[in-house]
Amino acid sequence: MKDKKYYYSFDSIKGISIFIVCICGHFWQFTPAEYWASGKYVWAVNMTNAVTHFAFQTYPVMELLFMISGFQMFASYNKIADGEEPFGQYLWRKVQRIFPLTILGTLLIAVGGLIYEGITGELWYDVSVTGTYLVENLLNIQSWVNVKHTLNGPLWYISVYFFCLLLFYFLCRIGKKTGLDLWVMLIPVLLGLYYSNRNMEVLLMNNDMARGYLGFFFGVLIAGLSEKIKGKAVRKLNVISAVMIILWFIMRYPLKEHLYGSLQDQVVVSMLFLFTPVLLVLANNERLDRIVGNKWLAYIGKISFSMYVLNIPFCMWILIIDKAFKWNLPYQMDYMFWITSVIQVYLATLVYRFFEKPVYKKLKTIGK
Repeated sequence: MKDKKYYYSFDSIKGISIFIVCICGHFWQFTPAEYWASGKYVWAVNMTNAVTHFAFQTYPVMELLFMISGFQMFASYNKIADGEEPFGQYLWRKVQRIFPLTILGTLLIAVGGLIYEGITGELWYDVSVTGTYLVENLLNIQSWVNVKHTLNGPLWYISVYFFCLLLFYFLCRIGKKTGLDLWVMLIPVLLGLYYSNRNMEVLLMNNDMARGYLGFFFGVLIAGLSEKIKGKAVRKLNVISAVMIILWFIMRYPLKEHLYGSLQDQVVVSMLFLFTPVLLVLANNERLDRIVGNKWLAYIGKISFSMYVLNIPFCMWILIIDKAFKWNLPYQMDYMFWITSVIQVYLATLVYRFFEKPVYKKLKTIGK
């Protein structure tokens, strides 16, 4: 197995997914309650509800993100399995990529939570700033030990992703030594299927962790399949993929209630019949990869990590500023949705350029 090339189209998909989850999905969640109580649901908010429903019910976006991450990690399989990269070096490489931004996001939430409570006398959306939660978030282990989405809620995904990266390293080595190779990756996939939606609160075994096991390691297996078929029968792959996507539409709408009803069923069907063919086609069609991965959409993917981590701090701080200066921002108006969307994209661009990239570049020099 050879290291795969870089797929710019994956950046585009990642960026679009993060945009849907953060800017569309969280806008309505963190709109001040008094505007919802008024019943004045304007077009922008209704649109947000529709997009959010589409994202979380029709497209299990977080599972797609895990699949993309697993697919991309497959490139490191040989190097890890053959022992060319020591665990310490591997761990440091992941920490320097993930931790600077998540630490910044956690501190912004912690400080903001205290300020908001001082101004209003209330907790911001029940976010309690405790020492335990702070440590869990700073270490990116909150979903390992806690089923609650503490402090910066969306960082549950980063926490699970971080654990999957560690597990991936050891499974690569185990697969090589036992002769199972990639087949060993089926273990966390099956665990993910078993523990999904069981509402367990056992260490490393909860719904969030299950989503990561299922999506990330299924993505690794799909990448392995892609490597096997690369350059072979691409036309057949395109036809089969088109048929699978059509079947997904058929199962998702007219026959939905007859074929599957639970959220887990929707996730599995979407992963098999929608995400898998899309990723395989993009990975095996250079022209389509270039089209989807155009520089504009791909750039959204590059800044998506900053957008994701800072989304909730942004929602918190905009409300703090609103309360502190008594602006009474008109959240119920259409243009507020668009203004906050543009600001967040611009903010993510600035953070990516002046914080994320420089810090990562600086940390890469440590230990060399």
